[in-house]
Amino acid sequence: MAKKHPEFNKIEEDYPTVKQFEFTMYFYDASRKAAPVSRTYKEKPRQQNYYKHPLECIYRECEGGGYDIADAVQHMVDNHLHKMRGERICQGTLKRRNSPPTPCNSHLEFILKTQYHDDNEPDAQDTPDATS
Repeated sequence: MAKKHPEFNKIEEDYPTVKQFEFTMYFYDASRKAAPVSRTYKEKPRQQNYYKHPLECIYRECEGGGYDIADAVQHMVDNHLHKMRGERICQGTLKRRNSPPTPCNSHLEFILKTQYHDDNEPDAQDTPDATS
């Protein structure tokens, strides 16, 4: 995921009601023809809160891009939601050797599941998409 950074709070500091985040990501190139690259992370309260800052783009050659999901996470916690799907598009620029700069436009589709300290049931209903 993102590199450790001293300004990141711990999840328990930003979201004291959260017991765990489970974040599954699917990265697609701009054409969406290539098979997605997927990753799943389970974040506990004492881990750093990477979600308040944009996640890095999947492409090393991308400058000024990334995926900002902070609003979706905040909406989810504020409304005590358990599952959310969303999509973000990287607005960075790909700067590859021997090619002119081009818009990145890579896609991140994500599923965020949240468990709260006061939950009785681990799996609750899906919530609407968080797209932007």
